[in-house]
Amino acid sequence: MGSALIRVGESYAHIRGTGIKPCSCCRVIADYMCDYPMGKGKTCDAPLCADHAIVQGRRPSNQLRLSFDEEIPPEDALHFCPAHHLMARASSAAPLPGQPGH
Repeated sequence: MGSALIRVGESYAHIRGTGIKPCSCCRVIADYMCDYPMGKGKTCDAPLCADHAIVQGRRPSNQLRLSFDEEIPPEDALHFCPAHHLMARASSAAPLPGQPGH
């Protein structure tokens, strides 16, 4: 049996029950899971609340679904946990071999 917090106005309530997953960062009930690739087709899957699920873009299968100026619907979005967001940001900022600065 899992337990988590839910927001009730400006307060919180503690709930317990089967299938309840708390956010890995703050213990509020999770709405998302981290989609960071871990290899062999697996993802991190850390449970995340809306405040800690950082949108990274669209899922590859939904890349062409909307035009670029439209908001990404939650079901189409890739979400990373804060730690994997920082890792992805750091690796994308690193110059590739053969580029200036490498």
